[in-house]
Amino acid sequence: MKIFIASICAALFLVQPTLSVPFAAASGLAAAAPVPDDIMKEYDETCTVTEDSDQLTKEELRQIIARCNALQPRVEKLEDPARKVMLSRIKRCREFYAYLLEIKESK
Repeated sequence: MKIFIASICAALFLVQPTLSVPFAAASGLAAAAPVPDDIMKEYDETCTVTEDSDQLTKEELRQIIARCNALQPRVEKLEDPARKVMLSRIKRCREFYAYLLEIKESK
């Protein structure tokens, strides 16, 4: 089970596409407003817990799922070109946490 969870965690981080500065500049996207610090901090905190997710309690998983749900509409309002990437990763993280919660509740 731990190997399975570890492989899912690795997949979440290996598949995260990012916009490089040269790409953004070449495509004309560099002039977009940057992501506000509070949103970026919340994004980082909710999506970086996946590495230790098997250690989280049911209540902690519920709280992280709620944070993902609250963060998604805030990111949807951004004009930043990374918005699409952030939304995709928030969705994947939320689904992963929900899956872990389902497993823990079924035991």
